[in-house]
Amino acid sequence: MMSSKQISYPSLKAILQYMEANQRIQLAIQCPEVRTADRVAPLHARLIYLGRTFIQINKILYHFGVIRHFPPNCGPELFHENNRKGGAQNELDEFSTRDLLADYEFLEGDVFIQSPDNPFVIRDEEEDNQMHEGNQRRLEDLRMLEEVAPDPERRELIELMEAGIYTWQHRKRGVKPKVTHFIQMTTVLREGRRIERVEYRRRMYEGVKYILNRFLGDRKYPVRTPNLRLDLKGGIIRLPETLKFLVSGIGISCQVDQIMRALEDVIVKESFPLDHLKINGTDDFGLVRNSEHQVVRTARRVTFYNRSQTNEWFDIIMNAENLILEFLNCYFSTEQLSLIVDKLVAEKRCRGTRWSFGIGKKERVMDFLHFIARKPGFIAAEYEECPEIQFLLVLPITEETTLQIRCNYLANTSYYEDKERPNWLIKISVGGDVTILESEEERFRRRMGQEVKRWKLGTVSAFFVSFIGLVVWFLMNMYEHYRRK
Repeated sequence: MMSSKQISYPSLKAILQYMEANQRIQLAIQCPEVRTADRVAPLHARLIYLGRTFIQINKILYHFGVIRHFPPNCGPELFHENNRKGGAQNELDEFSTRDLLADYEFLEGDVFIQSPDNPFVIRDEEEDNQMHEGNQRRLEDLRMLEEVAPDPERRELIELMEAGIYTWQHRKRGVKPKVTHFIQMTTVLREGRRIERVEYRRRMYEGVKYILNRFLGDRKYPVRTPNLRLDLKGGIIRLPETLKFLVSGIGISCQVDQIMRALEDVIVKESFPLDHLKINGTDDFGLVRNSEHQVVRTARRVTFYNRSQTNEWFDIIMNAENLILEFLNCYFSTEQLSLIVDKLVAEKRCRGTRWSFGIGKKERVMDFLHFIARKPGFIAAEYEECPEIQFLLVLPITEETTLQIRCNYLANTSYYEDKERPNWLIKISVGGDVTILESEEERFRRRMGQEVKRWKLGTVSAFFVSFIGLVVWFLMNMYEHYRRK
């Protein structure tokens, strides 16, 4: 017989702390008896990814959009495609056009992240008419070209212009299109998708705010996560008024100063200095207020994604003080990389220092290694992790530490988030002693010994095969002799 003894309140709080975050949130929503304990027990999540119209908690994504539901065979193709992808990502007015003012309605607790990918542009009526009238004339030419020579990019442009002209014509005539709007929340799970819809009687941002309040709002302790990421497109992120985060790592765009000021009341001071910081994009990071920001300088590990080729980046790296620095898609010259090596040696960095640079071609990697190998004090050591380059370069720094330079090939790896991933990674690290490679004479003797072993093994194998063949031949002859008798 199963026991009907209830879980005590302290035990329930302890259990909730170790539950997977999404399961715990859903349990608290479904069971009102658990909500009080849920609010006072610290919530842990491995990943929280926040955007203007979505939130991802661990491996589950909650995505919001506005669905345009047309009668059969009606409406622009672009709107139907948006519906298949989860709906429009913006607020819509009665003519099914983006409502920019509603998109930027600011509520208590919201965080505004500025981004060049999400500009705030409002055209007056005259400018709007001129733009769409020009698009109408251009659209006819594009359709004729598409009939003669189909092109996927041109097809996308045609659909975009058709959708804009469709809503503009209805607005101009003052006639509402035959469309019904719904707010849709798509929950992306490992086993598939779950869709929930309500009629669009209130704004989508109010629905986003409501859901995030139910998920993360009114908690006694900060939500704890080692990985807090913000969408690079920026915009207004709808957060609960009382929400606080205790984090060890953040992933943001290059506008560090503006983002950290926006998050000042959201991330608690105990989170700093950060264990790791991931920075995407290149625009504006070269500004002193971003590259010299306290968060960047004090983070234990900093990773830069999608870098551009500018001299500013070399100056930023030369002034860096981080223990671990990962610089992807590196365009530095051999001489610049050599100066970075000299910097780490001169500063006598502690053990555990690791700076990595993504390089596109093996030729550049070999040029760098040959250049460093000619510098005084560097010696070769064994390195078996990279079959293509089976050695690393070592320079003693102190009696207990050495500077080590090695390379890795990055095929079949998810180390990088961007599509244009480099093929090679140069790692400059500070460690302990390593096994030094043998001299040329020792290497010759070792190889000769291996050749002798292979010759002996081949000779023995050939003798054994010949012996077996002789025995088989003898037995077959004996068999034929007795069979004839």
